[in-house]
Amino acid sequence: MAKTTIITVKGNLSTTFLLFFALFLSPCRAAEPSGILIDVVHCHDYSDIGLQRENYEYHHISGSRFGIEYLKSRGIRCDRLTEGRITEELLANYQVLMINLVSADCRAFLVPEILAIVRFLEQGGGLFLVTDHSNCYSHAHILEPLLTELDIEIRTSTVCDRFENLLGIGPGWIRISRFDPHPITQNLRFLGIQTGGEVDPRFAVAWSSGDSWPDKWICPPYMENVSQGFYGNFTQDPDEPTGRLGVVLAKEFGKGRIVIVGDQNMISDPFLN
Repeated sequence: MAKTTIITVKGNLSTTFLLFFALFLSPCRAAEPSGILIDVVHCHDYSDIGLQRENYEYHHISGSRFGIEYLKSRGIRCDRLTEGRITEELLANYQVLMINLVSADCRAFLVPEILAIVRFLEQGGGLFLVTDHSNCYSHAHILEPLLTELDIEIRTSTVCDRFENLLGIGPGWIRISRFDPHPITQNLRFLGIQTGGEVDPRFAVAWSSGDSWPDKWICPPYMENVSQGFYGNFTQDPDEPTGRLGVVLAKEFGKGRIVIVGDQNMISDPFLN
């Protein structure tokens, strides 16, 4: 049996990481891999920077140092893949692969890498994947080949909400408090979303309110004169229906498990502090 990592969660623990990774870190593989592999080949990773005095660079602030350091403090090994490619041999040493918001300026996934991830999951590995609103940084296009193999639909809208569900002035910063019963939502009271995206509703376990809507991204032909944020207009248009939207996804695949969160800021230092 694989090594068991026991994580106890009580009340409203600030580090959402524990809830998500508790789903993975259990005896589910024939060999004895342990720990998490953080992909820094296809993504940027600022978990080694974190909040710093006088450093307000957005992406540094959006890093997950608090979450990663807390996992390490609980004895969970967290390694960073900074070069090379994802292979079956590499993944065999870990329980979880973390892919935190891929970006078009990083390397693309090759077919052998996609097949290695699929095989890893089939054999009992875990995938923790972070997406975001619309198609920011072209993540939706980059991830579609992988997610298609995992029978997961990629979405390209921003989850917007109203009324008491808002965390700020605009409709994109919202409070999530509606959860389906699941190991990763147990004892979870709420999540904070700062302009996040929706996930495949077939496997969603965390939802926006019934007053929310999917704000479509605006992209002219050839992506001319458009920022890499690919935002919509943050206004509900006639073709954007009202209704709850999934923001966290949990899915079994083969012997393995997948969790997708639709917002990088959800696991960023300001919201885990």
